[in-house]
Amino acid sequence: QLRDQFTERLESMATDNCARWVLSVVRRDLGFDDSHVVTMPELCWWLIRNDLADALPESAARKALRLPKPVVPSVTRESDLVPSVPATSIIQDKAKKVLALKVDPESPESFMLRPKRRRWVNEKYTRWVKTQPCACCGKPADDPHHLIGHGQG
Repeated sequence: QLRDQFTERLESMATDNCARWVLSVVRRDLGFDDSHVVTMPELCWWLIRNDLADALPESAARKALRLPKPVVPSVTRESDLVPSVPATSIIQDKAKKVLALKVDPESPESFMLRPKRRRWVNEKYTRWVKTQPCACCGKPADDPHHLIGHGQG
């Protein structure tokens, strides 16, 4: 019914639907229910968390950083112009990754002269051992002296 039509009303409906969908995704990702009203800090956090900080408009970035609204006088002289850093670049600078970690596949133990011995644990084998009778006393081998070899029990 609305296919192949383009009007301002249709455009506003599409924009409204897109905004509602984005807000529902934000609520879902942040663990809120549908009745929650998403605040500006929550929206900024979600954008930064999903590497979408560059999608934040300048006005929203200024509001999130609590910067004053830019005053644009009707008449300005060139000498009155003062360069300033855009709020979106401030947010992107704050949101960039601080440290990129790289995991070394080799453990430091492998480079030691005499590495510390590690205890071998195998649940399947331990369960099997517990089902066997003790070779020494003939009792079921499920008490500690049979498993760790301290002769207690």
